[in-house]
Amino acid sequence: MKNLEEKAGSLPEVNYDTWMLNLRFVLILLVVIATGIEPVMNRFGMMKDLHAWIFIFHIPLFAFVTGYFSRQNLLGRNGLASLGSIAVQYVVFQTLYSTLDVVFFQAPQQKHSFFVPYLMLWFLVAHIGWRVLLRLMCALNIKHPVLLSIALGVTAGYLGHDGSWLSLSRLFVFLPFFAAGYSLHPRKLLVLCSGSSRIVEGGLSIFLLAVVSLLAWHGTPDWLYGKFTYAELGIGGPAAALTRIGWYLLQGAGSLTFLALIPQRRSIITSLGSRTLYVFLLHGLFIRSGIRLGLYENIRRPADLVILALVILSITVILALPQTRQLTKWLIEPDLGGFSRMGRQLAIRWHPWRMLKKL
Repeated sequence: MKNLEEKAGSLPEVNYDTWMLNLRFVLILLVVIATGIEPVMNRFGMMKDLHAWIFIFHIPLFAFVTGYFSRQNLLGRNGLASLGSIAVQYVVFQTLYSTLDVVFFQAPQQKHSFFVPYLMLWFLVAHIGWRVLLRLMCALNIKHPVLLSIALGVTAGYLGHDGSWLSLSRLFVFLPFFAAGYSLHPRKLLVLCSGSSRIVEGGLSIFLLAVVSLLAWHGTPDWLYGKFTYAELGIGGPAAALTRIGWYLLQGAGSLTFLALIPQRRSIITSLGSRTLYVFLLHGLFIRSGIRLGLYENIRRPADLVILALVILSITVILALPQTRQLTKWLIEPDLGGFSRMGRQLAIRWHPWRMLKKL
């Protein structure tokens, strides 16, 4: 550890917000890619390999970068306001997607309930849970929130109910990465992602993509989704916990090697990375519409994948433009006004510590 700190002192100064914004845009692009290629994965074997490679690191890193930016508004009144905003976004888009699914998308085997988030909206529910748990850890002065989060993530697999209910399984499984983003300074990561180390780790990430097919995963392993309990995965006892820890090690290593590929200087993707929320919440409308309209039926040849890639990139960039934010801010970031103040007052009044004091 001392050697790492000494090496960190010799590194050039980096704007870490810029680095993390660049990471956030690349990650949201991968989210859209992962969603956009799912309808054609069975037609192209290489798409299954790409999908598996993406899932090794993109959810862990997204949780990490979300934890990093939550430092600005996790605690205090701003933290309560952020919780209210995320909750409103979930209610609005769960209603929107579920309604559109019934009348238009008609996705097979899709449940419609506020207790079962619609596809990618699980991340909003998990984000609320991560913030609440980190606030609690801060209140209790937990010295090692990442270690505690790993313990919770491993233990959560033994839950007896459906892991998709309120995304509880994913909430706990990816909590360590959120906690790491909140508590771990990026400068320590920069030590491992600079100089010759950056070249080696970037090469390892590409190598990991190359060997995915050799691991006979044939798509994304259920362990990488994080939404299944151990019982649903057909494993139990100590072996289940050890397997979870093994996947944590793989995801941590995969995340670190991919992070080495992310540029650290400001560029056009830095600005786009500041509006990834709009891409996240809106891209599903385009993907689901493409499936329902039969557009994916035209993708039969490898050459068609080039067109699909251009469409996915275009959707991601367009949704991250400031013009998109201007048009849709009323829906995604509404001015809650009095509702926010009322929510903060209720949260303060019914805070657990206040209730305990009354007892």
